[in-house]
Amino acid sequence: MNQTRIKGVLFDKDGVLVDFQQTYGIATRKIMIWLSVDDEFLLDSLASDIGFDLSDNYIDPLSPLVGGCALDICAVWANVLNRPNDRAFQVQIDQKFKALTEANVVLIKGVEMVLQQLKPDYALGIATNDTESCAAAQLTFAGIIENFGFLSGYDTGHGPKPGTGMAAAFLERFDLLPHEVVMVGDSAHDMRFARDAGMTAIGVATGPLSADELTKHADTMLQSLDELPSFLEQH
Repeated sequence: MNQTRIKGVLFDKDGVLVDFQQTYGIATRKIMIWLSVDDEFLLDSLASDIGFDLSDNYIDPLSPLVGGCALDICAVWANVLNRPNDRAFQVQIDQKFKALTEANVVLIKGVEMVLQQLKPDYALGIATNDTESCAAAQLTFAGIIENFGFLSGYDTGHGPKPGTGMAAAFLERFDLLPHEVVMVGDSAHDMRFARDAGMTAIGVATGPLSADELTKHADTMLQSLDELPSFLEQH
């Protein structure tokens, strides 16, 4: 077992392990087309209000799709649709995202190798603002879920990020202290989550947010996950 100070690594999923744009771009477009019922004006409103460019399926780094959870997205879309943002609507949107992404998930290059390197020496977990079931389905399809001893979504019962409930649950699961864990994420929400939980906040420049912007919020900045094993060896 690793004898250095760091004993656990808590990952965000999208933009860190999963290629966010490739996995969610087309899926989000299809959901909005379904919601708009072929009304082009409504489709434009659904897209613009969540920072989605219909010309190329590009998701803006400040979109609630990036840092928020399905509850945030549903709140925006329900307002555009002039309908209640009730639990039925939220479940419906969660199910649509799961159906459209679980078998179309694209991993960021090199993720499998990095996880294989880290698994023998570190407690590994995932804290995502996706649903737990969608995250589990994606990672199972991608063949990497067995690397993780902890998986929490916004609906698991620990609350969404940047609240620190998922971090507390990870620490409890492995009997770790906050300073013994690094959190790897691609958004300002992730970095706030890590710092508020007392963990080292490591930003990785593989998500929608630019490295220059993410650096403002991170304790350490990596260009890719490939750099993580050597960073951990030195700490």
